[in-house]
Amino acid sequence: MSLLNVVEVPRNLPPKAIRFRYVDDRIRGLQKLARLAAPLGVDTRAVVKIGSKVYEIILDTVREEAVNLLVMGWRGDRPEGDRRILGSNIDYLIENAPCDVAVLKTKGMERPLARVVILTSSIWSLEGIGDLAIVLAEADRSSIEVLALAADPPEAEALKSAAVSFLEMCQARGLSIEHKVLYTRNWESVALQASNDASLLAVGAATPSAGRKYPLNPVEDRIAKLAKCPVLIFRRAAVATSDRAPSA
Repeated sequence: MSLLNVVEVPRNLPPKAIRFRYVDDRIRGLQKLARLAAPLGVDTRAVVKIGSKVYEIILDTVREEAVNLLVMGWRGDRPEGDRRILGSNIDYLIENAPCDVAVLKTKGMERPLARVVILTSSIWSLEGIGDLAIVLAEADRSSIEVLALAADPPEAEALKSAAVSFLEMCQARGLSIEHKVLYTRNWESVALQASNDASLLAVGAATPSAGRKYPLNPVEDRIAKLAKCPVLIFRRAAVATSDRAPSA
């Protein structure tokens, strides 16, 4: 696993304009994370790269190292402007990274996590996001609730069927797991209500379509922005849907 920290410099400045002490602080921070990962049996290496286009540096690293999962943190601050939802760089990487992508809104994050709520629906799958939820729940012995949002009984049955293997996996690992089905079309309202009592809200976002303007659909965007707890968003690997570079 690579721990990558990108130091962004203005385009009119050369990389050597960055003071070594600043870069050295970043390296030491990543090395500290690597030491924390070592007891877990995770092989890590710390990498600091310098450049003016953060998204290009990250995408190049993803391709060069054949990355399977790109994990990014988001403080929860929402920039303004066209196409800026989680921030222009994160938006662009959600759209274009040729691997699975996970974004964690860290605002209000407290450990240990007591309760992880996973949202599922006709477009929000358990695949991928369920695996991440298990990793977090095992670390903190958190309880997991799968909240399935269905429009009608046939959709509810489909969501129940899709959750069977995940529920069995959680039970086999000794995790506290509960599966609820709620009949509603108002996903946003239900998700925000669930965030009041959750330690973490998790959703496997729908893959962006070619005709969509933003990397997240409007409901996912508002959940990420308005949830009262940290939010984990997972997007399955997909063919790039946008070749537009983020605006400055």
